[in-house]
Amino acid sequence: MSFLSMIDFVRETGYGNYPDLSNVKKVLVIHLRHIGDVVLSEPVARVLHEQLNPEKIDFLVNEGTEILLESHPHITNLHVIKRSRFTHGLKERISEEIRIFRLLKIGGYDLVIGLNPGARVERCVRFTKAPFRVGPKKRKVKGVYNMKSKSVYNFEVSHAGSRRHYVDRHLDALRRIGIGVSDSIRIPNVFEDQDISAQVKGLLSLNFIKNDTPYVVIHPASRWLFKCLPPLKVAEIINSVSSKFEVPIIITAGPDAIEIDYIQRVKRGLSVEVLDFAGKLTLIQLAELIRGADFVISVDTAALHIAEGVQTPVAALFGPTFDQDWGPRSSSARVFASHSHACRPCGLDGCGGGKVSECLSAINVNEVLEFMGAYLQKN
Repeated sequence: MSFLSMIDFVRETGYGNYPDLSNVKKVLVIHLRHIGDVVLSEPVARVLHEQLNPEKIDFLVNEGTEILLESHPHITNLHVIKRSRFTHGLKERISEEIRIFRLLKIGGYDLVIGLNPGARVERCVRFTKAPFRVGPKKRKVKGVYNMKSKSVYNFEVSHAGSRRHYVDRHLDALRRIGIGVSDSIRIPNVFEDQDISAQVKGLLSLNFIKNDTPYVVIHPASRWLFKCLPPLKVAEIINSVSSKFEVPIIITAGPDAIEIDYIQRVKRGLSVEVLDFAGKLTLIQLAELIRGADFVISVDTAALHIAEGVQTPVAALFGPTFDQDWGPRSSSARVFASHSHACRPCGLDGCGGGKVSECLSAINVNEVLEFMGAYLQKN
């Protein structure tokens, strides 16, 4: 019996207490997290479309995380919480809260799915007054359940601890209400924006990289420095890639000052020319740049999830964070981590909480180069 048949059996017996979703027309998915988290929630939209095919699938996300979902063919409306207004005084904050709550109240949603815990998510769910509300079960804290208020969800999702990938944690909300998920859909997809793709190709052309020229994108920076290799280690990787494969190398990073400073330190150790796009691209431009690349090297940050989402081969460099939770799972991706640090992944922000992760220094550069060779030699 396949797992999908098992779901049907559990539904028919009533054992799973699944709701009758046959009349669901309007669905809202709420995910108020960071960019990478939102990318990893994309399969939820595809499963909802394939299994329920409702009239409308809306997403509610934080400002700045919506752009990678804007080209999604199955998302009807992207509602965005403009968190920047929260810093402009109480009046602006209240005005933004009212705007969002009004949108939710008039949405007429039949099914609302909260993908992450938090008071704001729960308030949003409550305002929809949807008959079916699915979200995380209240966590146990210090031996007792957090019972400050009754759960807003009438279908609570039990989450495993670490070692369960976040794509599956998000899809668990659908599994809880009897919606089956096939293995083929458990990898995120970032859909192409053709206009932005043309912009990026033009930018590359201005820098003497033609459409048929293979290139490598290296994204070594994160605002959380405990996820980053020492700058000289990154320089070693770049020098080695250039020497072995003789392809143009593009360095990317976010616009935060700490990331730009990090990239400048990397460049001090380089013996080769690179194209520096650090802080110069929008998020969607980064996605289209990565889509056109022949290979990507990235630490555990949004660029990694984008690379998997656009099906570009990627070497994922992991230190203290949990690659089983966040790492890529496609056949053209591989995680590289220290073989000599039994303590990893520890989940700490650096060794001893000191913001520097020694295990990242022990990543074997030759292993990365060997993996790259399987893709770059085809060119």
